[in-house]
Amino acid sequence: MLQDGFAFALCQLARQMNPHRADMKILVNEVKAEPAWQPLANRLRLKIEECLLAEEAHVLSSDLDVVLARTRMERSALFDEKSCVALGQFAGADALLMGELWVTPQSCELSLRLIEMKSGRLLKQTSGKLPAASLLPKIPEEAKTYQNGRLFSDRREYARAIDAFNQAIEEEGKFAIYFFQRGLCYSRLGQLSAALSDYDNAIACDGRQAFFFNYRGILYQKMGDKEAARRDYDSAIRLHPQYGYAYSNLGNLYLDLRQYAKALEHHRKAAELVAHDGQILYNLACSYARNQQVEKALATLQEAIRYGADRAAARQDEDLQSLRAAPEFQKLLEER
Repeated sequence: MLQDGFAFALCQLARQMNPHRADMKILVNEVKAEPAWQPLANRLRLKIEECLLAEEAHVLSSDLDVVLARTRMERSALFDEKSCVALGQFAGADALLMGELWVTPQSCELSLRLIEMKSGRLLKQTSGKLPAASLLPKIPEEAKTYQNGRLFSDRREYARAIDAFNQAIEEEGKFAIYFFQRGLCYSRLGQLSAALSDYDNAIACDGRQAFFFNYRGILYQKMGDKEAARRDYDSAIRLHPQYGYAYSNLGNLYLDLRQYAKALEHHRKAAELVAHDGQILYNLACSYARNQQVEKALATLQEAIRYGADRAAARQDEDLQSLRAAPEFQKLLEER
Protein backbone atom coordinates (compact mmCIF):
# COMPACT_ATOMS: atom_id res chain seq x y z
CA MET A 1 0.00 0.00 0.00
CA LEU A 2 2.77 2.43 0.90
CA GLN A 3 4.75 1.60 -2.21
CA ASP A 4 1.84 2.12 -4.58
CA GLY A 5 0.53 5.18 -2.75
CA PHE A 6 2.57 7.66 -0.75
CA ALA A 7 6.13 6.61 -1.50
CA PHE A 8 5.65 5.97 -5.22
CA ALA A 9 3.91 9.30 -5.85
CA LEU A 10 6.46 11.28 -3.86
CA CYS A 11 9.38 9.55 -5.52
CA GLN A 12 7.99 10.33 -8.96
CA LEU A 13 7.69 13.99 -7.96
CA ALA A 14 11.29 14.03 -6.81
CA ARG A 15 12.46 12.69 -10.15
CA GLN A 16 10.57 15.42 -11.99
CA MET A 17 11.92 18.12 -9.71
CA ASN A 18 15.45 18.20 -11.13
CA PRO A 19 15.51 16.26 -14.42
CA HIS A 20 19.12 17.14 -15.26
CA ARG A 21 20.45 14.90 -12.49
CA ALA A 22 20.83 11.24 -13.31
CA ASP A 23 20.16 10.09 -9.72
CA MET A 24 17.56 11.76 -7.56
CA LYS A 25 18.48 11.88 -3.89
CA ILE A 26 15.72 11.90 -1.29
CA LEU A 27 16.47 12.58 2.35
CA VAL A 28 14.07 10.57 4.50
CA ASN A 29 13.71 12.42 7.76
CA GLU A 30 12.54 11.10 11.10
CA VAL A 31 8.83 10.29 11.24
CA LYS A 32 7.61 11.92 14.45
CA ALA A 33 5.13 10.35 16.85
CA GLU A 34 4.15 10.42 20.50
CA PRO A 35 6.91 8.80 22.63
CA ALA A 36 4.96 5.59 23.18
CA TRP A 37 4.63 5.10 19.45
CA GLN A 38 8.08 6.26 18.33
CA PRO A 39 9.40 2.69 17.82
CA LEU A 40 6.58 2.14 15.33
CA ALA A 41 7.37 5.45 13.65
CA ASN A 42 11.03 4.45 13.33
CA ARG A 43 10.02 1.21 11.66
CA LEU A 44 7.74 3.16 9.32
CA ARG A 45 10.65 5.37 8.27
CA LEU A 46 12.66 2.28 7.38
CA LYS A 47 9.70 0.98 5.40
CA ILE A 48 9.45 4.26 3.47
CA GLU A 49 13.16 4.01 2.68
CA GLU A 50 12.56 0.48 1.40
CA CYS A 51 9.70 1.70 -0.81
CA LEU A 52 11.83 4.49 -2.25
CA LEU A 53 14.64 2.03 -2.92
CA ALA A 54 12.14 -0.02 -4.91
CA GLU A 55 11.68 3.05 -7.12
CA GLU A 56 15.47 3.27 -7.66
CA ALA A 57 15.76 6.46 -5.61
CA HIS A 58 18.99 7.27 -3.81
CA VAL A 59 17.83 7.31 -0.19
CA LEU A 60 19.71 9.40 2.33
CA SER A 61 19.02 7.96 5.77
CA SER A 62 18.69 10.07 8.88
CA ASP A 63 19.98 9.55 12.42
CA LEU A 64 19.89 12.01 15.31
CA ASP A 65 23.10 10.93 17.01
CA VAL A 66 25.75 11.44 14.30
CA VAL A 67 24.70 14.53 12.41
CA LEU A 68 27.90 16.19 11.25
CA ALA A 69 29.88 13.02 10.55
CA ARG A 70 27.16 11.41 8.51
CA THR A 71 26.14 14.56 6.70
CA ARG A 72 29.52 14.42 4.98
CA MET A 73 28.56 10.94 3.76
CA GLU A 74 25.12 11.91 2.43
CA ARG A 75 23.28 11.49 5.71
CA SER A 76 21.45 13.97 7.90
CA ALA A 77 19.11 14.36 10.85
CA LEU A 78 16.04 16.11 12.19
CA PHE A 79 16.16 19.24 14.32
CA ASP A 80 13.39 21.30 12.81
CA GLU A 81 12.19 21.72 9.27
CA LYS A 82 14.31 24.80 8.52
CA SER A 83 17.59 23.41 9.84
CA CYS A 84 16.94 20.05 8.23
CA VAL A 85 16.48 21.69 4.83
CA ALA A 86 19.85 23.36 5.30
CA LEU A 87 21.49 20.07 6.25
CA GLY A 88 19.85 18.35 3.31
CA GLN A 89 21.25 20.99 0.98
CA PHE A 90 24.70 20.46 2.45
CA ALA A 91 24.37 16.69 1.98
CA GLY A 92 23.48 17.12 -1.68
CA ALA A 93 19.88 15.91 -1.44
CA ASP A 94 17.32 17.04 -3.98
CA ALA A 95 14.27 16.52 -1.79
CA LEU A 96 13.34 16.08 1.86
CA LEU A 97 10.58 13.67 2.87
CA MET A 98 9.15 14.53 6.29
CA GLY A 99 6.17 13.22 8.16
CA GLU A 100 4.13 12.73 11.30
CA LEU A 101 2.23 9.72 12.51
CA TRP A 102 -0.89 9.62 14.69
CA VAL A 103 -1.64 6.17 16.05
CA THR A 104 -4.71 4.59 17.62
CA PRO A 105 -5.15 0.88 18.36
CA GLN A 106 -7.21 0.57 15.17
CA SER A 107 -5.48 2.80 12.62
CA CYS A 108 -2.62 5.14 11.82
CA GLU A 109 -2.95 8.54 10.20
CA LEU A 110 0.13 9.42 8.23
CA SER A 111 1.02 12.88 6.91
CA LEU A 112 3.95 13.27 4.49
CA ARG A 113 5.52 16.37 2.98
CA LEU A 114 8.02 16.58 0.14
CA ILE A 115 10.22 19.69 0.32
CA GLU A 116 12.59 20.92 -2.38
CA MET A 117 16.10 21.27 -1.05
CA LYS A 118 17.13 24.15 -3.31
CA SER A 119 14.33 26.52 -2.40
CA GLY A 120 12.80 24.99 0.73
CA ARG A 121 9.35 25.19 -0.86
CA LEU A 122 6.67 22.58 -0.30
CA LEU A 123 6.25 20.44 -3.40
CA LYS A 124 3.66 17.96 -2.17
CA GLN A 125 1.68 17.22 0.95
CA THR A 126 -0.43 14.14 1.37
CA SER A 127 -2.09 12.30 4.23
CA GLY A 128 -4.31 9.34 4.81
CA LYS A 129 -5.40 6.66 7.24
CA LEU A 130 -4.05 3.14 7.12
CA PRO A 131 -4.74 0.05 9.23
CA ALA A 132 -2.19 -0.18 12.02
CA ALA A 133 -1.07 -3.62 10.81
CA SER A 134 -0.02 -2.22 7.43
CA LEU A 135 2.64 -0.09 9.14
CA LEU A 136 4.42 -3.06 10.67
CA PRO A 137 7.08 -4.05 8.15
CA LYS A 138 9.37 -6.94 8.97
CA ILE A 139 12.12 -4.74 10.37
CA PRO A 140 13.04 -4.72 14.08
CA GLU A 141 12.43 -1.68 16.23
CA GLU A 142 16.19 -1.26 16.68
CA ALA A 143 18.11 -1.87 13.47
CA LYS A 144 21.41 -0.20 14.30
CA THR A 145 23.64 -2.92 12.91
CA TYR A 146 21.65 -3.00 9.68
CA GLN A 147 21.96 0.78 9.41
CA ASN A 148 25.72 0.46 9.91
CA GLY A 149 25.74 -1.93 6.97
CA ARG A 150 23.87 0.64 4.89
CA LEU A 151 26.42 3.26 5.88
CA PHE A 152 29.37 1.11 4.77
CA SER A 153 27.55 0.22 1.55
CA ASP A 154 26.90 3.90 0.78
CA ARG A 155 30.64 4.49 1.22
CA ARG A 156 31.35 1.56 -1.13
CA GLU A 157 33.09 -0.34 1.65
CA TYR A 158 31.31 -3.51 0.61
CA ALA A 159 33.34 -6.03 2.60
CA ARG A 160 32.67 -4.10 5.82
CA ALA A 161 29.02 -3.75 4.85
CA ILE A 162 28.75 -7.53 4.40
CA ASP A 163 30.23 -8.06 7.87
CA ALA A 164 27.64 -5.68 9.32
CA PHE A 165 24.76 -7.37 7.49
CA ASN A 166 26.03 -10.78 8.67
CA GLN A 167 25.89 -9.51 12.24
CA ALA A 168 22.46 -7.91 11.69
CA ILE A 169 21.02 -11.16 10.34
CA GLU A 170 22.44 -13.06 13.31
CA GLU A 171 21.44 -10.57 16.01
CA GLU A 172 18.38 -8.74 14.66
CA GLY A 173 16.70 -11.41 12.56
CA LYS A 174 16.38 -12.86 9.08
CA PHE A 175 14.60 -10.01 7.36
CA ALA A 176 14.16 -9.85 3.60
CA ILE A 177 15.72 -6.40 3.21
CA TYR A 178 18.81 -7.54 5.13
CA PHE A 179 19.43 -10.40 2.69
CA PHE A 180 18.74 -8.08 -0.24
CA GLN A 181 21.21 -5.41 0.90
CA ARG A 182 23.91 -8.02 1.55
CA GLY A 183 23.23 -9.46 -1.90
CA LEU A 184 23.76 -6.04 -3.46
CA CYS A 185 27.17 -5.85 -1.81
CA TYR A 186 28.15 -9.32 -2.99
CA SER A 187 27.05 -8.39 -6.50
CA ARG A 188 29.16 -5.23 -6.50
CA LEU A 189 32.16 -7.28 -5.40
CA GLY A 190 31.58 -9.69 -8.29
CA GLN A 191 30.58 -12.57 -5.99
CA LEU A 192 27.56 -13.49 -8.06
CA SER A 193 26.73 -16.89 -6.54
CA ALA A 194 26.66 -15.40 -3.03
CA ALA A 195 24.51 -12.53 -4.31
CA LEU A 196 22.08 -14.95 -5.93
CA SER A 197 21.73 -16.91 -2.70
CA ASP A 198 20.88 -13.72 -0.80
CA TYR A 199 18.35 -12.58 -3.42
CA ASP A 200 16.75 -16.03 -3.22
CA ASN A 201 16.51 -15.69 0.56
CA ALA A 202 15.03 -12.19 0.30
CA ILE A 203 12.31 -13.42 -2.06
CA ALA A 204 11.66 -16.45 0.14
CA CYS A 205 11.12 -14.08 3.10
CA ASP A 206 8.98 -11.60 1.15
CA GLY A 207 7.89 -12.46 -2.38
CA ARG A 208 5.80 -9.29 -2.78
CA GLN A 209 8.65 -6.87 -3.48
CA ALA A 210 9.03 -6.14 -7.19
CA PHE A 211 12.53 -4.74 -6.84
CA PHE A 212 13.82 -8.03 -5.37
CA PHE A 213 12.83 -9.78 -8.60
CA ASN A 214 14.20 -6.95 -10.74
CA TYR A 215 17.64 -7.11 -9.17
CA ARG A 216 17.72 -10.90 -9.27
CA GLY A 217 16.81 -10.66 -12.96
CA ILE A 218 19.80 -8.36 -13.53
CA LEU A 219 22.00 -10.88 -11.75
CA TYR A 220 20.68 -13.82 -13.77
CA GLN A 221 21.34 -11.85 -16.95
CA LYS A 222 24.95 -11.23 -15.86
CA MET A 223 25.29 -14.95 -15.17
CA GLY A 224 23.99 -15.82 -18.64
CA ASP A 225 20.67 -17.36 -17.56
CA LYS A 226 18.45 -15.29 -19.83
CA GLU A 227 15.29 -17.32 -19.33
CA ALA A 228 15.50 -16.96 -15.55
CA ALA A 229 16.13 -13.23 -16.02
CA ARG A 230 13.05 -12.92 -18.22
CA ARG A 231 10.89 -14.68 -15.62
CA ASP A 232 12.10 -12.35 -12.87
CA TYR A 233 11.53 -9.18 -14.90
CA ASP A 234 8.05 -10.43 -15.74
CA SER A 235 7.41 -11.10 -12.04
CA ALA A 236 8.59 -7.60 -11.12
CA ILE A 237 6.22 -6.05 -13.67
CA ARG A 238 3.34 -8.23 -12.54
CA LEU A 239 3.85 -7.13 -8.93
CA HIS A 240 4.37 -3.47 -9.86
CA PRO A 241 2.93 -2.61 -13.32
CA GLN A 242 4.37 0.94 -13.15
CA TYR A 243 7.94 -0.25 -12.52
CA GLY A 244 9.74 1.45 -15.39
CA TYR A 245 13.18 0.05 -14.60
CA ALA A 246 11.94 -3.52 -14.87
CA TYR A 247 10.51 -2.72 -18.32
CA SER A 248 13.85 -1.21 -19.33
CA ASN A 249 15.80 -4.23 -18.11
CA LEU A 250 13.45 -6.56 -19.95
CA GLY A 251 14.00 -4.47 -23.07
CA ASN A 252 17.76 -4.89 -22.63
CA LEU A 253 17.28 -8.63 -22.38
CA TYR A 254 15.33 -8.67 -25.64
CA LEU A 255 18.18 -6.71 -27.26
CA ASP A 256 20.55 -9.47 -26.13
CA LEU A 257 18.14 -12.04 -27.61
CA ARG A 258 17.98 -10.02 -30.86
CA GLN A 259 14.22 -9.67 -30.52
CA TYR A 260 14.39 -6.03 -31.46
CA ALA A 261 10.67 -5.29 -31.86
CA LYS A 262 10.00 -6.57 -28.32
CA ALA A 263 12.97 -4.62 -27.01
CA LEU A 264 11.58 -1.40 -28.49
CA GLU A 265 8.13 -2.06 -27.05
CA HIS A 266 9.50 -2.43 -23.52
CA HIS A 267 11.96 0.46 -23.77
CA ARG A 268 9.18 2.76 -24.95
CA LYS A 269 7.06 1.71 -21.98
CA ALA A 270 9.95 2.36 -19.59
CA ALA A 271 10.46 5.87 -20.98
CA GLU A 272 6.76 6.58 -20.55
CA LEU A 273 6.87 5.54 -16.91
CA VAL A 274 10.17 7.17 -15.87
CA ALA A 275 10.72 10.68 -17.19
CA HIS A 276 14.11 12.30 -17.79
CA ASP A 277 16.24 9.26 -16.97
CA GLY A 278 19.43 9.21 -19.03
CA GLN A 279 19.98 5.46 -18.91
CA ILE A 280 16.41 4.57 -19.83
CA LEU A 281 16.53 7.01 -22.74
CA TYR A 282 19.88 5.59 -23.84
CA ASN A 283 18.40 2.07 -23.89
CA LEU A 284 15.47 3.37 -25.95
CA ALA A 285 17.92 4.93 -28.43
CA CYS A 286 19.63 1.55 -28.78
CA SER A 287 16.29 -0.08 -29.56
CA TYR A 288 15.46 2.53 -32.17
CA ALA A 289 18.87 1.99 -33.75
CA ARG A 290 18.44 -1.78 -33.84
CA ASN A 291 15.08 -1.29 -35.50
CA GLN A 292 16.69 0.99 -38.12
CA GLN A 293 14.75 4.06 -36.92
CA VAL A 294 17.80 6.28 -37.23
CA GLU A 295 16.20 9.70 -36.79
CA LYS A 296 14.37 8.66 -33.62
CA ALA A 297 17.51 6.97 -32.33
CA LEU A 298 19.59 10.12 -32.80
CA ALA A 299 17.00 12.37 -31.20
CA THR A 300 16.58 10.02 -28.24
CA LEU A 301 20.34 9.60 -27.80
CA GLN A 302 20.73 13.38 -27.73
CA GLU A 303 18.11 13.57 -24.99
CA ALA A 304 19.74 10.71 -23.11
CA ILE A 305 23.10 12.50 -23.06
CA ARG A 306 21.36 15.66 -21.92
CA TYR A 307 20.08 13.73 -18.89
CA GLY A 308 23.38 12.11 -17.98
CA ALA A 309 24.00 9.15 -20.32
CA ASP A 310 27.65 8.35 -21.02
CA ARG A 311 29.04 9.54 -24.36
CA ALA A 312 31.98 7.14 -24.04
CA ALA A 313 29.63 4.16 -23.91
CA ALA A 314 27.88 5.35 -27.07
CA ARG A 315 31.20 5.37 -28.96
CA GLN A 316 31.67 1.64 -28.34
CA ASP A 317 28.11 0.32 -28.25
CA GLU A 318 27.34 -2.17 -31.02
CA ASP A 319 23.63 -1.50 -30.63
CA LEU A 320 24.24 1.96 -32.13
CA GLN A 321 26.07 0.67 -35.18
CA SER A 322 23.37 1.88 -37.58
CA LEU A 323 24.02 5.48 -36.45
CA ARG A 324 27.75 5.64 -37.07
CA ALA A 325 27.50 6.82 -40.66
CA ALA A 326 25.32 9.78 -39.68
CA PRO A 327 27.22 13.10 -39.27
CA GLU A 328 24.82 13.99 -36.46
CA PHE A 329 26.07 10.99 -34.47
CA GLN A 330 29.71 12.06 -34.61
CA LYS A 331 28.76 15.64 -33.77
CA LEU A 332 26.72 14.45 -30.81
CA LEU A 333 29.66 12.50 -29.41
CA GLU A 334 32.00 15.47 -29.78
CA GLU A 335 29.76 18.06 -28.11
CA ARG A 336 30.49 19.13 -24.57
